[in-house]
Amino acid sequence: MHSNRVCLIALLIITAPHVGAAPPPPPTAPVVPVTDDYFGTPVTDNYRYFEDLKSPQVQTWMKGQADYARAALDSLPGRKALLERITSLDKTQVVVFDVQQSGERYFYQKRRPEDQLARLYYRDGLKGVEHLLLDPGKLGTARAHAALDYYAPSWDGRLLAYGVSLGGSEESVLHVMDVSGKRTFKESIDRTSLSVIAWAPDNRSFFYLRYPKPTAGTKPADTLYNARSYRHVLGENLDGEGDLAVFGRGVASNLEVPEGQGAYVVVSPDSPYALGVANQNMDQNPSTLYVARLDSINGPATPWRKIADVGDAVTQFQLQGEYLYFLTSKGAPRFRLARLALAEADLAHASAVLPESHAVLTGFSIARDGIYVSAREGATTRVLRTSTDGSQQHALPTPFNGTATVSATDPRQDGALVSLVGWIEPEQLYRYDPESDTTGVTDLIPLPQVDTAQLMVEEVLATSYDGTRVPLSIIRQKNTSPDGARPTLLSGYGA
Repeated sequence: MHSNRVCLIALLIITAPHVGAAPPPPPTAPVVPVTDDYFGTPVTDNYRYFEDLKSPQVQTWMKGQADYARAALDSLPGRKALLERITSLDKTQVVVFDVQQSGERYFYQKRRPEDQLARLYYRDGLKGVEHLLLDPGKLGTARAHAALDYYAPSWDGRLLAYGVSLGGSEESVLHVMDVSGKRTFKESIDRTSLSVIAWAPDNRSFFYLRYPKPTAGTKPADTLYNARSYRHVLGENLDGEGDLAVFGRGVASNLEVPEGQGAYVVVSPDSPYALGVANQNMDQNPSTLYVARLDSINGPATPWRKIADVGDAVTQFQLQGEYLYFLTSKGAPRFRLARLALAEADLAHASAVLPESHAVLTGFSIARDGIYVSAREGATTRVLRTSTDGSQQHALPTPFNGTATVSATDPRQDGALVSLVGWIEPEQLYRYDPESDTTGVTDLIPLPQVDTAQLMVEEVLATSYDGTRVPLSIIRQKNTSPDGARPTLLSGYGA
C-alpha cells in the first residue's frame, strides 16, 4: 500500500578517480555450525557464536570489520570535505517529535544539534513559555545512560507517566511525576517495555501494559510476549505488584484473547467505553478489538465483548462518545474510515465516514470540531477535515504541497496541530484554526539556516514498464536544465 516513489536530484559533484592503495580485505568469520532439531527438522546456524558479544573471537572480528570500514571510507577522495559540509548543515537542525496535547498543554520531545538525547518539554499554549520537563541525560548512572522510552500525560495535563530504561536495555521502568511541581511519585513498575498508557478520566488512575514475570523455567523470548494490561491507582501498589490484570491472554477463563506481543487498553475522556486491543507485534498491523463500558472494568470479571478480528483489517482506532472510529483495509486496499456505534454487536453495523478513494488514508485524529485525516496521493500527503458522519469534508490550506500529517489533537478542543515538510522546505508545525479556516506556523521548530532558494521541485507522473503511473519528484537547481547531461542521483522505492 506504499506508493512507488522515485526522486531525482541534480548533483554538482564531479567524481574524481580513485587514488591510494586499497585497504586490506575485511576479516572472514569462521563457520562454526550448531544444529538444532525442531520437531524433526534439523536447522543449522553457522554463526551462533556471534550471540556472545564478550567472546574475544567475536570482538576481534568486529574490530577488524570496523578498521576495514574506516580505511575504505577514509580512502574516498572528497569524502572529508563532503562530511564537513553535511555536518555544518546538520548543526542547524532542531528535531521535534512525539507531540501530545492535553487540553491547552502541549508536550513534545526535542533534540538540538548539541544534544546527545532528546529532551521532553511542555508549554501551556503554543505561544507559552517552554519548560524542560525531563532530561534523560540526568536520569542515568555513571555506568549506564538512560533513555526515555515513552510518555503519556493525564487528560488534565497535570501528571505524566513515563518509561525509562538504562544502558540501551529497552527494559523500561514506569514512573509518574507531577508536571507543574516536577515531583516524582514513588511508583516504580518494571517489565513495562513498549507499554501503552491509558489514563482514566479521573486523572488519578491509568491502565498500563506489563510483561510476565520471569521464572526459573521462563525462556528469554517469552519475557516479551503475551503482555497484559493492568489498572493502577496512584499511591497504591507502588511496584505494580497487586495491581489487577484487566485484559489480556489468560486474564479471564471465559474470554479468548489471541496470542501476541501485547494486549492493551484505550480510553478517551469523552467516552463511557474502553477498548481492549490484542496486537501480534505491537505495530499497526490488524488488531483484535474488544469493548467494555469503562465503569464495568473489574479485573477478570470485566465483560469484554469482541467486536473485530484480524480479518476485519482494522489498523487504527479512536473512541469518541458512543462511537468507535477506525481505519480498515478490508475491501478497501487504500483504506476507508468508518464508525461503529458501540451499542451494536460488531463491525458489520459500521457506517462509512470516508469511503475508499484514489488517496491512501494513512492516519487520523479526532478533535472536538471533527476528524482530521491524512491522505496520500503520489508524493503529496494532505490533511482533510471531515465531520464525524462524513457529510462535510474540507482540505486544510497549507503554504505548499508536501507531506502533511496530523501531529496532535484533543477531543475536547477545536483544531489540530499539523506537521508539514517538503523536498526543499524544512519541517514545520502548523496550527489549524477551523473557525477562520487558516493554518499558521508555530515556533516549536526553529527554522534551519539552510538556503534552498536556488532549488526547485517538479512533481510528475512517469509510466513504468507495465503501464503503471509512478509519482516522480525531480529536484534540481533553478539555473540547470533537464537536458539529460547532468550528474543525477536516482532513488526509488516500491512495494
